[in-house]
Amino acid sequence: MRMRIITSVAAVCVALAAAGAAAAAQTAPKSTSDVDPGAVRYFDPEGKLLGRIEQSLPFDVQFYLRIPVDETVLRMSGRYVGDTDPLICSEAFPRSRLYVDYGFGPREVARSERRKVHPITFTRFVEVEEPQAVPAGAPQVPAGSYAELNVVRGLLPSRYYCFEFTRIRKPVRDPETFRQALADAVDKRLRGQQDALNRPSLKDKVYNRIRQDAIAAIRSLMEPGERLIIPSGSFLDEDAPTASLPVEVTANFDAVLTAQMRLPFQIQDIKDTAALAVPPLNQAVANPALKALAMTASLDPMPEVLAPVFRGKEASVRSFAGLDLSRKPLLQLATGQQALPAKSDAPPESDASVENEVVKPLEEIWLPADVEVLETNRQLTEDSLRDVQSLADWFAGNDEMRKLMVGGGDTLVDDLKALDASIGEALDIFEDVGTFVDELSTSLTKREKHLLEMVDHITSEIVEKLLVEGSTTADYEVRANWYLGMDLGVGWADGIEDLFTYIGTNIYFRPVNKKAPLRWADFRRGQRRSELMKRLSLTIGVVVNDLERDCRIDDPSTGPSDCRLFQGLSQENLTQGLIADKPMLVSGGLRISDFFRFSLGALVFKEPNPDPLVGQNRLAWSPLISFSVDWNVRGFLRNRLSQQPFPAE
Repeated sequence: MRMRIITSVAAVCVALAAAGAAAAAQTAPKSTSDVDPGAVRYFDPEGKLLGRIEQSLPFDVQFYLRIPVDETVLRMSGRYVGDTDPLICSEAFPRSRLYVDYGFGPREVARSERRKVHPITFTRFVEVEEPQAVPAGAPQVPAGSYAELNVVRGLLPSRYYCFEFTRIRKPVRDPETFRQALADAVDKRLRGQQDALNRPSLKDKVYNRIRQDAIAAIRSLMEPGERLIIPSGSFLDEDAPTASLPVEVTANFDAVLTAQMRLPFQIQDIKDTAALAVPPLNQAVANPALKALAMTASLDPMPEVLAPVFRGKEASVRSFAGLDLSRKPLLQLATGQQALPAKSDAPPESDASVENEVVKPLEEIWLPADVEVLETNRQLTEDSLRDVQSLADWFAGNDEMRKLMVGGGDTLVDDLKALDASIGEALDIFEDVGTFVDELSTSLTKREKHLLEMVDHITSEIVEKLLVEGSTTADYEVRANWYLGMDLGVGWADGIEDLFTYIGTNIYFRPVNKKAPLRWADFRRGQRRSELMKRLSLTIGVVVNDLERDCRIDDPSTGPSDCRLFQGLSQENLTQGLIADKPMLVSGGLRISDFFRFSLGALVFKEPNPDPLVGQNRLAWSPLISFSVDWNVRGFLRNRLSQQPFPAE
């Protein structure tokens, strides 16, 4: 009975060996290529924060993940955690240290807090020009741009993983808008700060407020997930004291302050100078000669001899003649806040009220473009005054032509000369106003330039988090291939005259990626247990060739206990093989490299029982040493040998 049980167990072992041989001889399952070093996995989160990598992930080797991106993506990074149980990715990553002390001793935190986080390295952007299916049988990968990330540290087999990818992209925004928002915030804080800026004790306080306002301004424009990138030592670096900032930054800031402090004085110069133009403008508008010129310019038809004189000047004369004589429109005209014709339907106001209404808009001017409007209006008014002055001067010196004017005659000569003089005086003042407007424009331009330089290197980027599930699990067929392997080896057993060959199946104690290179250096990197488990296996095999024994039980010089070795065929008085007259090999193996294995074990066979009264054979064994090579090498050797040229006979 015992012998039948042992024989059945031996048959099962042989079946395992045969199954191992068949598995090695057949084409590998479709997922086998997935474990190649450098394998690539594609996935598309389709805009979702939680995606899933559908194919099984490679383990024990580094591999690559490719994630679809667009032109706004600047770079990517990632990290991952793993566990033997399925994970909830939103809760998978640790948030605190391993132990927390509440005063009553350390308390072990949740399991999620103990998981080790491993980084994923961004390598490059890749263009996929044609749709692909990687690996075979997987969904087709669309063409497009992908970010490639390298999982350098090999994953463990039969694990569940959560990957967190950080995608950095630039905001779809005009950079000028971004910089202008910062400049506007600085402007806003600088307004009305002339007294503080002139006092060194308050300068740093104003500076810090400017930084706070500028940061708040840009953040109000930022999208969800967008963050501000402030280089160290820049204008908005809140951790940098004013005294420690680079010279170019403080120089820009001082230039802004200088321009800012000059603005009120320049605006006051414009207002005071423009006020001097009010009396001569009043005199010119009230002059009868101006009305006569306006009426003549409106003649229809106009005398042919006068048409060339008035050509292009009719509108200037009519606009100037229709000018309102109140102080407010005249001041607005002189400062460039209005262009001809300047009229006011408002009731007369006090001089103080008029001054405030004219000066206040000037104080609201903070951009060079606004000053350009003032200069344009002022220049148009100045050109109109020159047109009227040239007509007054021409008619005053031409007696014949003066008679053709409406109400013309010698009586207008003095009025025309007075009109010429009044306009000349106003023009001189207009030129002075123009000088001050140019100075204001220069100050504003310099201030804006330095403001933009102060914030020029400040940018922002949008940070997006993508959580993706994955695993190194597989179906039964694929997992069986991870645990089983096949070897062809040569062995030596105690008492055998020659070496023998065998074929056997290796049973590993953990999933093994046979395409992952073995590295003895990993023992020195704290991976001793993992590396050892990749190498250890139980080997079960059968001997291929016949073996010669070195004694017979009928030899008078030896006893039956010495005759434990056998010949392959069963003969009388000889030891016998365990199955089909072939001995069985059971050993423990250690892979010393990717392809070679060293084993220690036993050769198991049947021998005659030394008790002559017992007719059944008994099990016996002999210690052995073997050296084997991975069965998969046979294909490589066959290919190499087939490529070698042989000399012709």
